[in-house]
Amino acid sequence: PEEGRNPRGAALSVMSAMDLKPRRVLVTYESVTGNTKRVAEAIAAVIPGAVLLPITEAPDPGEYDAVFVGFWCDKGHASEAADAYLKSHPSYPFILFGTLGGVPGVGYSVTYENRVREELTAAQVPFRDFRLWQGKIDPELVEKSKARFPMTPERLSRIAAAATHPDAADLKDAQVWALEQLTGS
Repeated sequence: PEEGRNPRGAALSVMSAMDLKPRRVLVTYESVTGNTKRVAEAIAAVIPGAVLLPITEAPDPGEYDAVFVGFWCDKGHASEAADAYLKSHPSYPFILFGTLGGVPGVGYSVTYENRVREELTAAQVPFRDFRLWQGKIDPELVEKSKARFPMTPERLSRIAAAATHPDAADLKDAQVWALEQLTGS
C-alpha cells in the first residue's frame, strides 16, 4: 500500500482497489462552486464500480451497500437538497462529507460540523461518519460579506487561502478516508 498523510500528520495506509470486496457504492453530492463535486469525484475514483450522481438524481439508498452523501455549507447547515435526501431515508446509515470556506476543525467549522450532527441526530438520520474539507468560497457570498464585514487583510488572506482548496492533498485525504469507511480501517 501507498502511504498518505492525514491533516494531523499521522501516516495512513492507502489501500488499492484490489483490497475492496465487491460492493455497490453510491457517491452523491450537491455542489455550488464545484468544491463538493471535486471531493465526490475523488472518492468515486478510488472505489471500483462506484456510481457518481448529483443528489437531485440520487436513487433510493437501499439499492446500495454504502452511500456517501456530500454537501456544501449553507449558512451552517447541510445544503437543502442533501438535507432533504438524508431526511427522506431516515433508516439508512449514510457516510457524510462536506465542504466549506473555513478550515476544518477550526473556529466556525467546528460549530458547523456539530450543528449538522445534532440536526441529523434529532431527525433520526443515522450516519456512520462525517468529514469536512475546505473549499473556495462562493464569489457571490464574498461580495455580500463585504457589506456586512470589513475586508481586513486577515479576512482577505483567509478568502485567498480557501480559494486554493480543495487541493491535491485534500482530494488524496478524501480518498484515504473513503477507503477506510469501506474497509473498516
